Amino acid sequence: LVASDPADARDCYVESGELSARACDSIWMAAAIEGEAAVQFMSVGKDVEGAADALSEIERKLREVSELYQNEGVVELQLETCIKLLQFYTTNNDRLPALKTIQTIWEFVDPPKLPREA
Repeated sequence: LVASDPADARDCYVESGELSARACDSIWMAAAIEGEAAVQFMSVGKDVEGAADALSEIERKLREVSELYQNEGVVELQLETCIKLLQFYTTNNDRLPALKTIQTIWEFVDPPKLPREA
């Protein structure tokens, strides 16, 4: 992706995701899916007709990444993914999902208080 070859980057991320899945490594698989989403996001501007479908797919991928990180207990990476989702929603003026994502982030930084024992 850095070398300005999105197609090559996408292929590398897809292959990394497949290898990670076979190795049952959810963290690396999540990172590969996140890379795929980044490549897809960079390509959206070039395909105006397919933009809505692409944006929906990017959102799905980022949500999957967040769930994978959550399942592995990697809070820092899940929080980063939530922030990326928030940026994604605000870029697209999608306020309701943005507010829900803010709520999720808030739960990370201010977890609910447990009831006090008597």
